[in-house]
Amino acid sequence: MKTIALTTALLVAVALFAGCDSKADKADEHDSGTGHVEALPAGVNQICPVEPEEKVDPSLYVEYKGKRIYVCCKKCVKRVNEDPAAWYAKAYGSGHDY
Repeated sequence: MKTIALTTALLVAVALFAGCDSKADKADEHDSGTGHVEALPAGVNQICPVEPEEKVDPSLYVEYKGKRIYVCCKKCVKRVNEDPAAWYAKAYGSGHDY
């Protein structure tokens, strides 16, 4: 019984701490053939609200009420899509009109 409880606890911990893909995996998500990096529009979030230690990828975002929430990877796109209002507040602060 202890083995089942420990295994379950370990799986829950891994699920909670699973973040974005590794740098190599992120490179595979994007068009790497051109070497061209899109510029972000002025006034948008530069840091991923889900993974605050990561810069955003200009090609990855979620539309929310006519505005974009930029993120760093596809996993973060999925997370933001679950509750865009909360992630918008984290990306731009609660003082923004949305």
